[in-house]
Amino acid sequence: MTADDRCRKLQETLAAKYPAAGLTFGYVGNVERWGDDRAWSFWATKFRAGMYRNAARFGYHSTPELDQLANKADAELEAWIVKLLGS
Repeated sequence: MTADDRCRKLQETLAAKYPAAGLTFGYVGNVERWGDDRAWSFWATKFRAGMYRNAARFGYHSTPELDQLANKADAELEAWIVKLLGS
């Protein structure tokens, strides 16, 4: 399974377990003729009452570092979501 597949599967699993988080996975950036400048992250768009921000980002890894993001997410993403939600 690729790192991208691992991240997407984890996002689907945790989004179903914590729907209040509004968890998504994707990238910011582009693939241009000069190279790939994408930065991959998980995003949470809903939080506990009283938070003023409308989005939080977990990770900001380049495409060559996507395996590192998948490993970090496996180890830490669920706890990060729980903390955001204030559970």
